[in-house]
Amino acid sequence: EENRCAEEIPYLERADGLFPRSDEIQMEWAGAMECLGNMEEAARRLRLAAQMNPRSDAWEMLGLVYGEMNKPDESGAALRMAVQVKPDSPSAHRSLAIWYEAMADYDAAEREYSRSLALDGRDRAAGLGLLRVRQLRARKRQ
Repeated sequence: EENRCAEEIPYLERADGLFPRSDEIQMEWAGAMECLGNMEEAARRLRLAAQMNPRSDAWEMLGLVYGEMNKPDESGAALRMAVQVKPDSPSAHRSLAIWYEAMADYDAAEREYSRSLALDGRDRAAGLGLLRVRQLRARKRQ
């Protein structure tokens, strides 16, 4: 897998030279850097993509990368931005719900999982997350 990611670098360098202001290329760079384990560079590329074009998926991926980097405050801020940029994104709401769940804010997690399900009733991960946070909250109250 890592070899495949490394093989992308020359193509990304060429594309970056041809289209230096492309948010899509920055997103591809971020994916390759995350795949190679270079989270700082992945985060930098995602911030660039979001600056070029405020897109929910860039903010969402940035929030997830920050989570992998153990930067919970930055992660939450990026995920809230993903929801703000595209309030009708089930994925952004689900990712924010996961963050709230990790922060043990089960009420907020339930709200975000519910919103994701309202937007996409087939979102199995959100449905499972909703059940999980309800169980966690019930245990916490015991």
